[in-house]
Amino acid sequence: MYTVAPERAAIPLAPGAVMDPAAWTSCRISRFADYDAAIGRSPDHIVVPNVPGYTPERDAVILDWIRGHTGPTTTLLGICDGTMIVADTGLATGHFATSNPADFDYVETHAPSATWLPDLRYVDDGSIVTSSAVASGIDATLLRSRSIRRTRHGVGCRKPARIHAYWRP
Repeated sequence: MYTVAPERAAIPLAPGAVMDPAAWTSCRISRFADYDAAIGRSPDHIVVPNVPGYTPERDAVILDWIRGHTGPTTTLLGICDGTMIVADTGLATGHFATSNPADFDYVETHAPSATWLPDLRYVDDGSIVTSSAVASGIDATLLRSRSIRRTRHGVGCRKPARIHAYWRP
């Protein structure tokens, strides 16, 4: 698993919270160019979280990277406000999806050929999985992780991972 971004720099996650790459020595954090040079293929999964202050103009490089790296076997997972980014990639076209209730006007305007479903925790439409909030993003991720098979190195395996999750509101 890799965490990728346009540049290797501190990333604000929310007011007050910052992900500092220097502190994550055990995590593979790469610039887009470094990932491309090291891996050279589309990832199996691209998880799109909220990007604070997101605008399609400012974050065009992110949109281009996602579009260029979503291959025929890639699953795109939009979490909470990350569904705005998914909408702006154009990759939701023809898919069913959901979003944060506060973002519905945005996603319906920016991806009108997707079918946006309100009042759902998540929607799994094959290669596009979307969640309405961060907590429901956990549910969506657990659902999709059933399709990921484990080995020592995290790719391929003989048995699917088994996940049992119990959640009570």
